[in-house]
Amino acid sequence: MAKPKTTPPEPMPDAGWPASFRDSLFYWTGLLEDRYNQLFVQAMRPQRVTVSRYRTLAILMEIADLTVNELARHSSIERSALSRLLDQLEREALIVRRPSRADGRALEIRITPKGRAAFLAMRPVRRAVLRRATEGIAPGEIERMRTVIQLMLHNLDDARPARKRGGL
Repeated sequence: MAKPKTTPPEPMPDAGWPASFRDSLFYWTGLLEDRYNQLFVQAMRPQRVTVSRYRTLAILMEIADLTVNELARHSSIERSALSRLLDQLEREALIVRRPSRADGRALEIRITPKGRAAFLAMRPVRRAVLRRATEGIAPGEIERMRTVIQLMLHNLDDARPARKRGGL
């Protein structure tokens, strides 16, 4: 079979724009997160743990009494999928939902002792995958990467509308 002929990408008019998808930071961070999550799920397969389950319990370990909307924002889990997950976690007694003290129409979510134990059982596996991913990388480099990613996220969350190309 003949090797497919590749042509170099055409230069983009914007000097800061990646010429190839392989030059995009988001391509690489997406691959990194996917691989990290795949390895975690594989290791946790006997317990049927999902990334969404882990992420939800991890957030609730640190922040109590979140509404569904707040939890969706922190977890990046689509709201309807999160609601189904919360139903399951509540059936398993890993979380409780109760009316908000501030707004009785909203429900606040809190992790239970059983939920804490489930999270603590998953955490060593997640940390082992992280250690594997960061092997040979200096702590200062990891901290710098975290800072840059947080700055980029802040830039994307900034309330100012994005400028259109070619003008205003």
